[in-house]
Amino acid sequence: MEWLLTKTIEAGRASDTVKDKSLERVSVDTTVMEKNIAHPTDARLYE
Repeated sequence: MEWLLTKTIEAGRASDTVKDKSLERVSVDTTVMEKNIAHPTDARLYE
């Protein structure tokens, strides 16, 4: 997760989208919500 955040910040700085001043404080929301995902199967196609 830290690697992804680092690469995101580097890309923002390289494209001048993110300024150094705005990086004095960074908040990250890493909340994960469980999802009820049913993958399609042949049996479900007959329903």
